[in-house]
Amino acid sequence: MFEGLPCAENIDPQIIEAHHSGNFDVTLPYGLYEGLERQIYSARAVLWLAELAGPNLPPRIKDLPADISGTWKGTAEGPGGTMERTFVFKVDGTALTGEAISPVFGKSAIENGKVDGDKLSFQLKVKFQNNEMTISYSGEAKGGEMTLTAKGAGDLVMEWKCRKQ
Repeated sequence: MFEGLPCAENIDPQIIEAHHSGNFDVTLPYGLYEGLERQIYSARAVLWLAELAGPNLPPRIKDLPADISGTWKGTAEGPGGTMERTFVFKVDGTALTGEAISPVFGKSAIENGKVDGDKLSFQLKVKFQNNEMTISYSGEAKGGEMTLTAKGAGDLVMEWKCRKQ
């Protein structure tokens, strides 16, 4: 009955069996392990709520999209060595806005930004040596880490590794 329930997947199978039987005292030796009694009561509450929710259970926390909003510090290896950039993202539904700050390019507004779950894409217009160019970014965020691929003029491609601040 509880197989595949997101909230029950990490509960000891003995506790689930005890929940089925309704007999925690016989099925589990909860005087033998410190903290097991607390696990039993927590598991019972989770399983009871899971029964009430039935098919309307929320997705697993690990399956929820990453929180992309906020400040991210990124590094990439470029032709001249390691580059740094700070991204400040704002998410409104599927729209992504904000800015990027770079010691080389200064501040650039995020344009054409989109978010789809953990995936994001956007563009930056940067000025370098009196030339303006558009850099297109696409990537994915998982937890507090993000990987972005930046494509610029010609065959310029850079991989950015970012961490949420």
